[in-house]
Amino acid sequence: TNSYIKEVTDEEGIAQAEAKYNREKEKLNYKESILDTKMKSLDTEISALTTEYDTVKSVIQKNIEKSFKRYNA
Repeated sequence: TNSYIKEVTDEEGIAQAEAKYNREKEKLNYKESILDTKMKSLDTEISALTTEYDTVKSVIQKNIEKSFKRYNA
């Protein structure tokens, strides 16, 4: 080995980089959590709207059938 070359580890720099990484990771985890909550809420809303749509569609169809039976009888 060459006595003029020395390997030095920048412990402070590594610690700062790790701290920054962990902060950014926590921010992303928080945003992901918010998005997951919003997605679940939207899924619930879509399900409710689909149910309501199907119910209204069924009521309309039954009314049409009753009307045809009444006037064709």
